[in-house]
Amino acid sequence: MSKEVFLSKLEQFDYDDLFTDLMKSEQRSVAWRSYHAPRSNYSLPNPSDKVQSQWLKVSLPDIPLQETMNDAKLMDCLRARKSYVLSQMDQSWHLHDLAVLLSLAAGVRTETKVIGNLGETEMGENSLRTYPSGGALYPVELYIYARAVSELAPGFYKYVAEENALFQIEREYSERELAGLFPMTTYQMDDNRSLANTAFIAVLVANLEYSFSKYGRLAHQLALLEAGHIGQNMQLVSTSMEKRSLPSCGYFSDKIAEALGISKNKYKHIVYCLFFG
Repeated sequence: MSKEVFLSKLEQFDYDDLFTDLMKSEQRSVAWRSYHAPRSNYSLPNPSDKVQSQWLKVSLPDIPLQETMNDAKLMDCLRARKSYVLSQMDQSWHLHDLAVLLSLAAGVRTETKVIGNLGETEMGENSLRTYPSGGALYPVELYIYARAVSELAPGFYKYVAEENALFQIEREYSERELAGLFPMTTYQMDDNRSLANTAFIAVLVANLEYSFSKYGRLAHQLALLEAGHIGQNMQLVSTSMEKRSLPSCGYFSDKIAEALGISKNKYKHIVYCLFFG
């Protein structure tokens, strides 16, 4: 079999295969209420389930809004937003900088929303965040690998917005182990061949355990949209801080899932990465 024939048969590049999957998920007007209407038998995650007792907690400083205000205007940030290659990452990051980024791009607001079973029994309150989420369920989890952030030990962390804290879940990786998580550094691709100038990496994980019960297949699409909102927020905030970033979907899901300890969780799927420096 020739290389061209082999590649043409790969499901990854078979649009008909993708089309079949998309047709299963698209909302149609016919029988919408039966097939696509949000279900009422869903539940909210218990806050205590978001962390494990053995994880080291790193509380982040509270960031007053007035402290984050500067001369950067939204219009200017939108025009200046740019994706840099890894070799162009040259800005230093401190724990305080990271706290500002997380608070503004993915943190909680002062407003809360009562969540109920479609207007029936109240299930509890969710703190609203700085980005939209289907049903305010916030299925996307944010993880950080701190490589060179001042005052923060290297390693993998989970950001828990409700607690304004990072929880360390994995040790520091060697430069070789870290590079092995991404195709561009594994295969030495042009100006993205090295993480030497990268301060930290954000990994966005869609946890569909709770949102799928309400939205079915739509839950995955909603999670992808949510990850995009978070990613855009992170780039705009970092731009306002005169930092550099690179969003990417080039990662080895299996290796990162193993590093995060989620490889055996069928509900959790890595959907986005962003590099900062």
